[in-house]
Amino acid sequence: RTFRSGCGRRVFLSAVTVPDLFYGGLQCRLHRLGNLVWPDCQKTKSVKTKNIEHTVLIRATPQEIYDGLMNEKKHAQFTGDTAKIRAKAGAAFSCYGGYITGITLELKPGKRIVQAWRTQGWPEGHYSIVTFALAKKSGGRTQLCFTQVGVPANDYAKKYHGWREHYWQPLKRFLEK
Repeated sequence: RTFRSGCGRRVFLSAVTVPDLFYGGLQCRLHRLGNLVWPDCQKTKSVKTKNIEHTVLIRATPQEIYDGLMNEKKHAQFTGDTAKIRAKAGAAFSCYGGYITGITLELKPGKRIVQAWRTQGWPEGHYSIVTFALAKKSGGRTQLCFTQVGVPANDYAKKYHGWREHYWQPLKRFLEK
């Protein structure tokens, strides 16, 4: 499989399996390629999907943004809701009190986060792939290139605006104090 991710980069996936994962009542098999891990859930249905791409400039270092997204205490501070996150490939996570769940697939501290990501109400076993790519820019700013591949088409508008309202705006307020 090939996925387009952060700022036009392509991620190539190969099916070398690692031990099964039982997550959220769903039996999944994890696949691994180097440090990249992703789920293959058996109950996935065919779903019409769309992709989201956002580019955001934040007055903070790449590591500060990475920590805000991957440290559960900082994540809870900027979102105002609970988060359970471990900064480890293959680890399950949940945010916004369990509304968002998924599995972290790849981590490069201060540079890149790739996750299999879903929300309540999506078809059982359906995950999108989100990528946060961080690049240091001049003036103490960081460019965050975000992609979400595989958003169910009937939820696209809500997620497209939700990232801005529930992630980028509060993250900027939190880090740019």
